[in-house]
Amino acid sequence: MKGTILVVNLFMLISSAMGQQTVRKFNRQELKEQGLLKAKEVYLSNIEFVHYKGSVAPGSLSKSDSWWSSRAGGWIGGIGGSIIGLSGAAIGILTGLGKARKLVMVLFAALFIAGIASLFIGISAVIMSQPYAVYYPLLLCGVIVTVVLGFNYRVLKRRYTELEIRKIRARDFGKD
Repeated sequence: MKGTILVVNLFMLISSAMGQQTVRKFNRQELKEQGLLKAKEVYLSNIEFVHYKGSVAPGSLSKSDSWWSSRAGGWIGGIGGSIIGLSGAAIGILTGLGKARKLVMVLFAALFIAGIASLFIGISAVIMSQPYAVYYPLLLCGVIVTVVLGFNYRVLKRRYTELEIRKIRARDFGKD
């Protein structure tokens, strides 16, 4: 390479992370003379070292105008996914047993409406150029809920209808 190059090795990254503002540009001849030019080193150009404040880890920075941080996005996705999973399990178990039809239908409708809302909020987050940590949990939860519940609505209704018809037939059979 012509001109100057910047060698980034573990020592420079650690010293930069510790707040030392020492970034030097080396040319290839200086590196050879100091014995720093080795096969396993990485050569980069146009590097900017940034000192991160607080508990923000590199790679998890979000825009200052984002709705929430990367960590909060993880919590939102984790808690939202857990609620969706537990609600889905409750719907599946109760439907299979044929119990609590009203509860299942209310839970199903609430979950479906929340999924559609999450999907639209996620789409608006993408349109507003929010970071990945904001739009991803919203879109993921919204897509999963609307697709899974959308395809299973007929199955749910059919199961409860079949159980109702069974009860009517059993009642009619008992009258004879």
